[in-house]
Amino acid sequence: QVVVGIKPTDKARRLRSGAHIIPKGQTPGPDNDQGYVTSVCFSPTSDHWIGLALVERGRERIGEIVHAHDPLRGEDYDVEICNPVFYDPDGGRQRG
Repeated sequence: QVVVGIKPTDKARRLRSGAHIIPKGQTPGPDNDQGYVTSVCFSPTSDHWIGLALVERGRERIGEIVHAHDPLRGEDYDVEICNPVFYDPDGGRQRG
């Protein structure tokens, strides 16, 4: 498992830490569990929730839509696997 970024496909959706990453269209369960959401926060720059997750073969899957299943809160939603650097990945603003 590697760290990747995640963002909700529905920008109004709040992400939750601890949700399990399941392939889209699969039934949640131990056999289909491919990782979990480690942290989330609201990004004022992006104007939506963003998060980090540990996901199997995560770097190979950037751009893939997967399902986040949160059994504790009874929530299910789709997220896109993305680069874990959400803002200025090339460092242009930092180097000015």
